[in-house]
Amino acid sequence: METDRAFGTIPRLPEEIGFLELTDLKIGEHTIDVRQSNKKTEITNTSGEAPLVCKIRFYGTHKVISVNDQKTKASTAVLNGKIYSFIMVELKPGEKVIATI
Repeated sequence: METDRAFGTIPRLPEEIGFLELTDLKIGEHTIDVRQSNKKTEITNTSGEAPLVCKIRFYGTHKVISVNDQKTKASTAVLNGKIYSFIMVELKPGEKVIATI
């Protein structure tokens, strides 16, 4: 993955924190907004010239991750000794993706 056009997410929030939201986050020449909970990731590519590649991850083994209400087959890998499921999403400037498990 090119680092100036790609990034990944994975929730690690304690239960007492329902969600975390970041706005105007810079990734290379891009700006994104992210809202993350333990079962839902929302990403908006608010500015940039080219699409971004997002690796959206959730801990656990999930056969599918829903992307904008469409089920997408998920792959699995290991991070810090824990299994996680993930999908790769291309996000064009101005687009928003909502991924849920």
